[in-house]
Amino acid sequence: RDIIMDMNGNAVELAPHAYFATQISNFGVGVFGYSDVAATAVVSQAHNKLIFKDSNYGGYAEVLSDGSISASNLAAYQGSSVEYAVNNGLTYLNIRAIGIAEVPVAYGHKFDIPGGALMVGGALKYIKAFTYMENVKIDDSDDDTDDKNDNTDSSFGVDLGLAYEPSYVKDLTLAIVAKNLNKPEFSFVDGSNIELKPMVRAGVAYNIFESLEIAADIDLTKNETFISAVKSQMVGGGVSYHPSSWFAIRGGLMTNLDSSDKADMIYTAGFGIGLKWFQVDLSAQMSANTTTVDGTDYPQYAKVNLALISRW
Repeated sequence: RDIIMDMNGNAVELAPHAYFATQISNFGVGVFGYSDVAATAVVSQAHNKLIFKDSNYGGYAEVLSDGSISASNLAAYQGSSVEYAVNNGLTYLNIRAIGIAEVPVAYGHKFDIPGGALMVGGALKYIKAFTYMENVKIDDSDDDTDDKNDNTDSSFGVDLGLAYEPSYVKDLTLAIVAKNLNKPEFSFVDGSNIELKPMVRAGVAYNIFESLEIAADIDLTKNETFISAVKSQMVGGGVSYHPSSWFAIRGGLMTNLDSSDKADMIYTAGFGIGLKWFQVDLSAQMSANTTTVDGTDYPQYAKVNLALISRW
């Protein structure tokens, strides 16, 4: 009972991404696929008693807090039993998922202006969204409440990026990027509309030496996730060391400015290795805080990214 009642509002979120992009001169095109899947426990707080069907007690029996058993009745079972809530869809896992495929066509150009150089880029992208929702019984992963559905919709999006290299500070770059400026909308599986709200991030990078660079960035917008209590507004920074053309290593720190996020500080690290025409880049992120599941500690937040890069 205590385990089930304490589950209410707890959630796990997965966000797998996959992408392919190519650039020729000032033009770029790609295929980007990303998804957000969240399973959130919805527990009826009114059904918090251990009342079960039991013919030995006139049909229903309740296990009391001291461990003793007393007779109960149908009305108490339907109105207060944890078992009744689980078996009748009042206590369940709500699974919500969205998968998005983007095909952007981008163009960028560098302008020499008084005081430095300004780089402007933009992308028009076709977006296809798949949404899914299902309520699953918490006591049997093979059984569900038959309350599930899916839907597919499409739209278009606009991204814009700016970068500035001042002539008075050599090796300094200031940048800002905004995604989904036109707020593309999709029909969600439950009949509601999902709006991809604009996401804006600003960053700065500075080459201390030819082989050593420091960088930092921050989300200027609070970005929504399927876990409604948590927004994503990341701030972070790090150092990249690339002593040769075939090897680079980097590390840093980041955190979510939303106090509802329990991950706390997130450590980041990565390396790239390979020749110019084929390089492998592997990076990872892991939070300092952990959560315990069945006696095993897991990071509150973790992410791994693998990229294959080829330059010609």
